[in-house]
Amino acid sequence: KVLDFKSTTLANQGAQPAADLVSVAIDLRQDWPTALRQNGFDASAPTMWSAEGLLRYLPAAAQNLLFERIDSLSAPGSRLATNGPSKNAVNPNLLASQHEQSTRLRAAAAKVLGTEIPNVEELWYPEERTEIVDWLGSHGWEATAIGMADLLAKHGRNIPAEDVMRSEERRVGKE
Repeated sequence: KVLDFKSTTLANQGAQPAADLVSVAIDLRQDWPTALRQNGFDASAPTMWSAEGLLRYLPAAAQNLLFERIDSLSAPGSRLATNGPSKNAVNPNLLASQHEQSTRLRAAAAKVLGTEIPNVEELWYPEERTEIVDWLGSHGWEATAIGMADLLAKHGRNIPAEDVMRSEERRVGKE
């Protein structure tokens, strides 16, 4: 459903892929590397990966497995864009602040939409995890990270600090 939504949305905007696009609908809990290969994926060619809006919904072990698989499929020149929980993601004060902000946003959305909004926090895994930049760096990737506030400022955007859920945007490349 997600791939269909994305394809339809892009098509409705007249967007066309600049490269060969092959959609492979598979749950990340399954053997997606094999599914990619069976659909023509070439691990010898540089690849652009995107794992955005995903990591806080994975347990730490699943996050590591995801990056192990990406690493094993990535030729030199590959790139990865991801965002994920910061080092403070398990800080009780931060979690309480995020919970309060999420509760306010859900209440406002419910009022506007006239329906109950699910609590996605129940799907999060607020647990200690390996920093993505550190993990990738130790596996031969050149990795950098930028905080959300800095990323927004870089693009001329400004959101008050209390409204920024603490996460980092990471852009990395395999050399």
